[in-house]
Amino acid sequence: MAKIDTIAASEARFPLAMLTLSPLNPRQQVPQAEVEELAASLWAAGLIQSIAGLPDGKGGAEIVAGGRRLRALQFLAEQHPDLAETRPDLANPLVVLAPDEDTARAWANLENIARKDLHPADEIRAYGKMAKAGADAVAIARAFAVTEKHVYRRLALAGLPAPVLDALAVDEITLSNAAAFTVCNDEALALEVLDRCRGENWSEYSLKSALQPGSVTTNDRRLRFVGLEAYIEAGGTTARDLFSETVYLAETDILEGLFAAKVETLKADFMAEGWAFAHFHPESYLGMIDRDLQAARMRPIPGVLTEEEAAEFDDLSELEEAEALDEAGEARMAELLVKMEGDFSAEQRALSGIVFYIDQRGAVSAHAGMVRKQELAQAIAAGFVQDHASKTDEAAASKPDFTAALTDDMRAIRLHAAQAALLDKPDLLLDLVAYALTSIPAYKQIFGIRCDNPKIVPSVSEGFEADPRLVRTEGNPLSLLDGFVAFTAKGKKHRNAALAAALARSLLYGAAWDANRPDPLFAEIEAQAGAKLRKHWTPTAAGFFSRVSGPVMEKILAELLDAQPGDQRLASFAKMKKAEKAEVMEKLFSDQTTRKLYGLTPEQIERFDNWTPACI
Repeated sequence: MAKIDTIAASEARFPLAMLTLSPLNPRQQVPQAEVEELAASLWAAGLIQSIAGLPDGKGGAEIVAGGRRLRALQFLAEQHPDLAETRPDLANPLVVLAPDEDTARAWANLENIARKDLHPADEIRAYGKMAKAGADAVAIARAFAVTEKHVYRRLALAGLPAPVLDALAVDEITLSNAAAFTVCNDEALALEVLDRCRGENWSEYSLKSALQPGSVTTNDRRLRFVGLEAYIEAGGTTARDLFSETVYLAETDILEGLFAAKVETLKADFMAEGWAFAHFHPESYLGMIDRDLQAARMRPIPGVLTEEEAAEFDDLSELEEAEALDEAGEARMAELLVKMEGDFSAEQRALSGIVFYIDQRGAVSAHAGMVRKQELAQAIAAGFVQDHASKTDEAAASKPDFTAALTDDMRAIRLHAAQAALLDKPDLLLDLVAYALTSIPAYKQIFGIRCDNPKIVPSVSEGFEADPRLVRTEGNPLSLLDGFVAFTAKGKKHRNAALAAALARSLLYGAAWDANRPDPLFAEIEAQAGAKLRKHWTPTAAGFFSRVSGPVMEKILAELLDAQPGDQRLASFAKMKKAEKAEVMEKLFSDQTTRKLYGLTPEQIERFDNWTPACI
């Protein structure tokens, strides 16, 4: 193939009558439907891509690349006799002229030789013009040789304010930034935010937050509780993110009113069940409860199955273990479990109440049997709860199961797991640090904001696996300036990762200076980050069990086996020496053969795999 001589190429406009299809053009036949669809595109958006040809020696040109566009222009001339007056750009198209026949032949075999990809802003406007002229996505896709999905995504932006598209056209904002503006129905607000973000590297989340100030999404627990349909029926409006499933709610006052009304209805329902009180906790987790509301807590009266029900429950359990339990069996088993768990009597309900909250999923979580101070004496006299003084005496007389050193190590592992999980949640980290710096009293502390490094590695590391991202690797340069220059040379991605690691490393155990008094926020951080202590630690003989007493290991094993008195496995275990017990416990947590010898069920294995010591 001859080399294309781009330097010698020239451009000129020709009347349509002076243009013919060259024999060199590989596309000699084109379906009429395609010609008409392309004609609609040209009429709406103009001739965006030039055609190429070779002078014919008669004042005209033979088209070697762009034959389909030539046919579409000729079709428009037939449909619009006044085309030269109304659309001179189409009646006299620009032609790129090849300097010789070899170059023309090369052009004829390269369909995109004169084509330059459109800027997204130009695409959006061109597609929008065609859509207004009546072209559907299929026709637009064919005209521009793109997919229908691509057309739909561009058309979704065609309704943006012109200044937003202008900013996109000169690269003052990115395409993803432009897409974020679709969530805003207030043009004045959109233009105000546009002026703030021009030339800035705003994240999509930050931009959408600025465009929907004060709004909430359908992920809000209040909306999940009351339902989107109820919100809309009450007059609430929404704005949809065209590029995700997110729906924004503007009238938070309506949502709050619906939420409060449904909570009051729920209170009334609880009171109708005979409880002395029903208290709504406004947070999405229970955390610390006011001692006036929980001076003590009752336990329900256990239920007793009849002989027939007990036999039925055993049969259903066997079917469940064999994975042969159908829906009816599952429902019946659930009924029997509820009966076994028991219920509160009318007398108990009259002296206690319910504390409930709405969790992040919008589900109701209720804690029943709470005894307030004013009913405590009656509840003790009735035998429903134990006298607090006697409980305190028992606690003082008992020896703690875990030493202070072991508790400190387990807290270090738990904190390590939380910090490691936060490494994958940079937005959560940034939210937390902003909150810590701006919205809490000085005497409260979430982070060691000086980027302190609280203990996250146990003194005995057996069974512990550290996350390498939490190891500092920046070094200690002799010159701060040289170190800073080297650091910034690694780019923003490295900087952001380093910042995330530093913030994660500074998270304090319990989100507080006093590890013995953890704040409920720490549990929420772990939950949102997906922290898993057992991801980084498996209890071993050296790392854990050799550091507790033999009776404590017996208690842990009984808890995990959920064994009844007289269980032979517990009896044999109790006769072992402490070192032997520690080795057996390690194997029960990590060795499949030992688990089989002990006859562990899938439920028991799950308990072993998720167990964490009570000291944390």
